[in-house]
Amino acid sequence: MYGGVIMSKVYGIDLGTTYSEIATLNKEGKAECLCFVAEGEDKLASVVYFATNGNVVVGKEAKNMLADEVGKDRVVRNVKRLIGELHQCKNEEGDENVVERIDSWVFDGEHYDPINISSLILKRIKEDMSQQGYLVEDVVITIPAHFQISSQNATRQAGEIAGLNVLNMIPEPTAAAIHYCSREYPANKNIMVFDLGGGTFDIALLDFCVSENDTAIIKIKATKGDKNLGGIDWDTRLRDCLLDKYAETKSITKQEIDNSMRIRIEDQVERLKKTLSQTETTGFSIDKIRLEITRAEFESKTTDLVNRSMNFVDKILEETDNTADSVDLVLLVGGSTKMPMIKNALKEHFPEEKIRFHYPDYAVALGAALYASNQSKQNDEMNVVSSSNGKHIELYDILNNSFGPGVFYKDKFVLHNLVFCGDKNPTEVSHEYFTKYDNQETVSVDIFQNEYKDRSYPYLTPCRDEHGNDQDTVPEYKVKYLSTVSVGLPEKTPKGSPVIVKIVLSARGLDASVTYPLTKETKSIFVDLSGGKTKSEMENEIVRFKLKQTSGYDNTAGYSKTES
Repeated sequence: MYGGVIMSKVYGIDLGTTYSEIATLNKEGKAECLCFVAEGEDKLASVVYFATNGNVVVGKEAKNMLADEVGKDRVVRNVKRLIGELHQCKNEEGDENVVERIDSWVFDGEHYDPINISSLILKRIKEDMSQQGYLVEDVVITIPAHFQISSQNATRQAGEIAGLNVLNMIPEPTAAAIHYCSREYPANKNIMVFDLGGGTFDIALLDFCVSENDTAIIKIKATKGDKNLGGIDWDTRLRDCLLDKYAETKSITKQEIDNSMRIRIEDQVERLKKTLSQTETTGFSIDKIRLEITRAEFESKTTDLVNRSMNFVDKILEETDNTADSVDLVLLVGGSTKMPMIKNALKEHFPEEKIRFHYPDYAVALGAALYASNQSKQNDEMNVVSSSNGKHIELYDILNNSFGPGVFYKDKFVLHNLVFCGDKNPTEVSHEYFTKYDNQETVSVDIFQNEYKDRSYPYLTPCRDEHGNDQDTVPEYKVKYLSTVSVGLPEKTPKGSPVIVKIVLSARGLDASVTYPLTKETKSIFVDLSGGKTKSEMENEIVRFKLKQTSGYDNTAGYSKTES
């Protein structure tokens, strides 16, 4: 607290797989990333260590425990890849389609899942900022553009457990684009954001234009990504390469390397990876030998990872009927884009002058801060952002999935998509169907989620038949049953009577309803696509984690990083 004054603002938080940042607007209206006291820098390692004395340590000190043979087993990291993940299972009665969350860790008799761990990282951010006089309550948290609604809502719950008021969430490439456009304010550009972070990969294609009233409009045309592709995968390849070199030098197999040596070698990986982005050769001495690796070796070991990211470039161009020539600008975001192999691969698709680094480590947090600054003022569907140069930016988001009911079409039970990937988010749609039989007593409608995109023929085989039995469908469409909504019909209802199915999608989930217009009877369900906790679980977790204190490792003074 500076001068006894608590500074209450709104904040943007980039909750990263490997590092997290927090940003806000300074007095001049510019976005700035704030420093963490215990870290001595403006990035917080997204790592949690559960000390045996009950302390919860988050950040650099927790990450350092990975090099401790005993302590490393009490360290949790990379939870962003797991948050909101669900798996299908049977309950004790043998019922199918019972959904459970992934619970992964137990320390000192307490259970922790990815939501809990993420909340502890967010809580550390809040508490560290509080030490400096910043009252962090209202926030916008960034998420990968390809996150399913389950992962989005689980992230929101993590923020709430940490004591934060999550005003909204924003896709990471969109946040980066907001920051770029707020500074450059280019007119009418087709922008690709290539975001390769520590643990996840996003790619987004955006239309940027300026209206007659000088308002900038960002329209997201398409997003793709891979939650299992990021800098930590390059780290794994580099580690394995170093272990191979060590084993060869010692004339042993890699399996014969003892655990303490493995830990010591792995502790060098991140530093060596960063060095290889600057030099052609690097290495270190260990156990009286010198281990060296060249950039060429590293690149040869990770060619397939680079190709995976480039495949997404090809796919997003194809799906949006764009070409490399029609893209005006490629923004490189995320710390892993600083590896030369990434830009070199992109140069095979685009002219070098179109490829531009844009605050790789900070653009997402800075853009989130700009977005956050207006969230408390805006309640309509269209998001409006004020840029640092006084201009206004309007933002239009899209859905990553398609949704529709199971219905009969030409006497075959099919999934009829009413909402498609790429539709605006939020959205609402209704469709009229008709009863199949005379004297039908009820109408029961299954609701499905999928990634099918063909609007010209919106029908596909669902993952279960009209009787609720599982059946094969096209794997690439990732069809998933969500829930069933039913409405009763009056006696002697004739065949062909109208029934209205309505689907509403918003940040909170999916609402589906079935209405019989002649009696105006409506039945609705809310499909909590959250992959998160129930209301009672959330109440318990908020109480439980309110009592938990997180820590870094010292109380040195901090500083801030302002956009320049």
